[in-house]
Amino acid sequence: MENIVLDKSVAFATNAVKFCRKLQEEKKEYNITDQLIRCATSIGANLSEACYAQSPADFISKVKIAEKEANESAYWIKILHNIGYMPDKTYYKFYDETSQIKRLLSAIIVCKKKNLASA
Repeated sequence: MENIVLDKSVAFATNAVKFCRKLQEEKKEYNITDQLIRCATSIGANLSEACYAQSPADFISKVKIAEKEANESAYWIKILHNIGYMPDKTYYKFYDETSQIKRLLSAIIVCKKKNLASA
């Protein structure tokens, strides 16, 4: 079964890890890149957990955590861009990806809450 937001999360995390590994090799920048790797990979991990949630509340909690991790990823991306370690083209690509993921996650949370309220 296709899961668009999980697929986008995996693609984003993969690209973020590749970019960070290259930056670590070229610039020896580890602190910020390690932070970005952690939160970028955590998005999909929490969504994967949400797929096997024990309850609707657990599902919402996991998706909210994924949303927070996407927001944190956007923060680290902005820092890397601001200090000159991420070119504009890469920054806008990553920023767009995190924005899309955050919108999808927000919509999932709203929809699930509405479904719970009407049940």
